[in-house]
Amino acid sequence: MILKNLVIFTCILGLAACSSEKSTEVGYNNVAKNLGKAVLAKVKPKKKAPQTAKKAEGETLNRQMIVDSKAELLLVKLDRVGLYNLIQKSGQNGTHTTYRAPTNYTVTLDRGLITATRGLGLDLMAQGTNISIRSMFANRTKENTYIRKFRYLNTDSQLETTQFICIMSYEGQETINIIGLNYNTGKYLEQCQSEISYFENQYWVDRNTVTIWKSSQMIHPDLGTITAVSYTHLTLPTIYSV
Repeated sequence: MILKNLVIFTCILGLAACSSEKSTEVGYNNVAKNLGKAVLAKVKPKKKAPQTAKKAEGETLNRQMIVDSKAELLLVKLDRVGLYNLIQKSGQNGTHTTYRAPTNYTVTLDRGLITATRGLGLDLMAQGTNISIRSMFANRTKENTYIRKFRYLNTDSQLETTQFICIMSYEGQETINIIGLNYNTGKYLEQCQSEISYFENQYWVDRNTVTIWKSSQMIHPDLGTITAVSYTHLTLPTIYSV
């Protein structure tokens, strides 16, 4: 459903871009780089090797490797620029968690909602909504409407601000597979309209904890959408259901 009858709101949002983070980085090179090689070998398209070729060490990423690493990890994919990395938590500022890639770009999330990027060139400087994250996913029976504001760098390295009216709707339960295990999640569709542009985000959410295990989120009009999958929960003993 495309949003209609755009309403202009005058609310000013308090946007949080994580600065002065507390570093929590431990053994980054040994964890993210080595596991990153494994995940790329497992899921990234590659040329078919001869049948006699031996499987390279670290080729297959599995659940136990993630658990043994004791690292908080995020798999990110940005198709428009060919980005595909397993990145590791490097900082925490309140509820905002920053993950850093081996190539030093960062993605910051507030409980699963992407709030900022750095090192991508055309970065999302900050974004936020005028309702809480829990409220965004609070209702299965009716749509939630709220304001979302983006601040990002344009191609002239100038800061632009765009305000959207967004609707979040519950689309039902959906099973997703993360490193060999199936998870029952609630799928949500977010549709956002400004005076000149429109985008959609998708979220796969644990209903009890409102943890976003997987998402597809627009970060910039020129960079498009980041797909993010949380690997942190792989160390948890319980498979949550919504």
